[in-house]
Amino acid sequence: MKNGKRAIATAAAMALLFTGGALPMRASAVEVGVDRVEHRAYLEGAGGTFLPEKTLTRAEAAVILARLMVDGAGEPIYSEGLEYPSPFSDVPEGAWYESAVGLVWSYGIIGGYDDNTFRPDQPISRAEFVKMISKFDPLKGGALTFSDLPDTHWAAAYVVSACAYGYISGYPDGTFRPEQGISRAETAKVVNRLLHREPDLEAISAGGYAEQYSDLGADHWAFAEVIEASVSHDYERADGAEHWVLAPEEPEPEPDPEPEEPSDPSRPGNGPDFVSDSFRFVFPELRITSPLKDLDLEKVDSIALHHMAHPTATFEDVEHWHVDDNGWSAIGYNFWIDFEGNVYVGRGWHVGAGVGGQNSHIISIGFQGDYDGVNKEMPEAQLQAGAALVAWIQERVPTARTVGGHGDFSATDCPGRYFPLEEIIALAEQKR
Repeated sequence: MKNGKRAIATAAAMALLFTGGALPMRASAVEVGVDRVEHRAYLEGAGGTFLPEKTLTRAEAAVILARLMVDGAGEPIYSEGLEYPSPFSDVPEGAWYESAVGLVWSYGIIGGYDDNTFRPDQPISRAEFVKMISKFDPLKGGALTFSDLPDTHWAAAYVVSACAYGYISGYPDGTFRPEQGISRAETAKVVNRLLHREPDLEAISAGGYAEQYSDLGADHWAFAEVIEASVSHDYERADGAEHWVLAPEEPEPEPDPEPEEPSDPSRPGNGPDFVSDSFRFVFPELRITSPLKDLDLEKVDSIALHHMAHPTATFEDVEHWHVDDNGWSAIGYNFWIDFEGNVYVGRGWHVGAGVGGQNSHIISIGFQGDYDGVNKEMPEAQLQAGAALVAWIQERVPTARTVGGHGDFSATDCPGRYFPLEEIIALAEQKR
């Protein structure tokens, strides 16, 4: 339960800045805000890591804010199924961030450069990010106190306002470092403040989140901020503070109604048999710490593809991250594909843990490799097996018509900029 009325931060959308009828129009005189009621996860890790010091890119910043934007009635504006054209020459059609960039541009939240580019992979600076979030509240005045930010700086007014609202601050040495890239950890804290969200330290400590990410311990300065940002939860407000009511990453395990038929993903169980002439199924000896819940295959409508954000991690490595580090019931993916094209049956036809809050209707497929940095080209065997598995699932689960990357379902850069998502989808269509 959330106490109080829905709070909407508003900003007047800017008028069209370009001339020439070929460019899309910006929204005009429309109120837009950010969701300050629902505490949904808007930042996620991948492969058991969060990468707190990694610099946020301009594309990632656009995706985060697009998915948090609401209209004057408090309803979400962004929809995965709609297209929001952008005028930028370097935002390719079908890119995982294309619609988000188009949406935030259309409402004047972010702009491009004089050469008509957006530069999606370029790190976004602290000053640029502050300007973006400043569009959701009236600007506040004040005095600049940072030694490296003169009154003449283009972002001075935005920094003053954001500091006045308490969204961001400077460093102990008296600097603001406006041109420095903003890290994922810093982003969590700044956006939490923008959304009026504050971590419930007691609930986070009691929830065992210290092992949520292998690269983010409880002693990290942004630990609680990251958990607040990456775990969907209900809450109440009392005594001026936020108190979590429930913060699940996956549903509470339910007792197996038929103990004589244990929940074992390597068995056919509640779904089709794992047999294919197109690829090889591997049935590892899974570590299952509590009973898994059967998927209602009639409600499954999507397939999400993930990468491991690690260049060599094996199925066993990922299983260790999920079971030992995250405390999950089993490896989070329904299926997992290695570089040689072997298809490991993870949770199979049971509820996975790949997309927070949406696992009851999504089947997740993990792919070995780091397709955001190290692995820039997918091996042919893995590519073909991925497409064949998608087609195999869709033949057996006809309602699973939507196929996308992890980032198409939640705010994350998984499965990475080098992941051949569109090629896999096209090949799967051919194979069906």
